Amino acid sequence: MARIAYLTMILFLVLTVISSTSLSCQAGGCISCPRQSPPTHTCLPYPPPCTPQNCANFCAHMHFGSEGAYCKQRGRVSECCCLQT
Repeated sequence: MARIAYLTMILFLVLTVISSTSLSCQAGGCISCPRQSPPTHTCLPYPPPCTPQNCANFCAHMHFGSEGAYCKQRGRVSECCCLQT
């Protein structure tokens, strides 16, 4: 009887360790898990004045996500940068 309780406890501990490791791997917390590459932005010329709201609308119109859109100034050229989804 004691042996069955001991084996049950060992099995429970093994399953606990496996499940906690797989959750941290899914969350990106383990060392051996592949990392996701950071999101990339596509910057397109935009006529001044570039505002965050105009840029978000432009990105949505160009079939990018409007979230994460921002304006960038390169010399005299204004650009709207859109997050690639």
